[in-house]
Amino acid sequence: MSDGSSGGMASKIRKLFKQSHSSAEGSDGGREEEEPTRSARFADMEPTSPSGSGKKKGKKEVRVQEPPSEDGEQQKAKATSAKKSTAEKKGPPPDVKKKISKCKDEKSPILDLSKSELAQLPASIKEVSQVEELYVYGNRINSLPHEIAHLKKLKKLALNENLLSDLPDELRSLTSLTVLDLRHNKLRQIPPVVYELSSLQTLYLRFNKINTVMPNIANLKVGVCVCVREREMENREREREREI
Repeated sequence: MSDGSSGGMASKIRKLFKQSHSSAEGSDGGREEEEPTRSARFADMEPTSPSGSGKKKGKKEVRVQEPPSEDGEQQKAKATSAKKSTAEKKGPPPDVKKKISKCKDEKSPILDLSKSELAQLPASIKEVSQVEELYVYGNRINSLPHEIAHLKKLKKLALNENLLSDLPDELRSLTSLTVLDLRHNKLRQIPPVVYELSSLQTLYLRFNKINTVMPNIANLKVGVCVCVREREMENREREREREI
């Protein structure tokens, strides 16, 4: 082979090498240009902080503001009110309704609603106006209804072991009442209406938180027995049974 032919061959090889090298660089440059585009695409998907300028805002945080805390007295008052409203909606237990209805039909002088899970004395109590003795001890009663005034013949009213803190003015209508039992309640003073019960002979007040007695106590009969002990009460009951 001559020197001329070998030189021409070498020049062809160099041209081919340069073309392949330039095409390779062109393809790498295209990839480098594509990379920023992908990075920009993923950057749009990433969450950004709300304070960033020129960036997309992320989701707003929803903050729930807690109500102000209540003290113990407010919570207790709400609970008491809720219980009272629930009791009013439910009404008296079925057994109580039956007892009142039976007492009315039979015109019985005695009505016993003791330990009946009562939260309130039902208004239907006015339907038994002939009753002379009413027993409602051992319940959760905190007030008496105005209808209690219809029991004009009532002589004995047992309200012990309840949650009474006062008595309604309508109680003054019970002009025949001689015995009133208020032991084991929430009284802090003798209810003012008690001083107006001129026929009252026996008043039980033990196991309350009474710290004052009004001078009006003198309006009651001289023989009135206040804060009598249980033994004395039992003795009085026995004496009455013997007399009968």
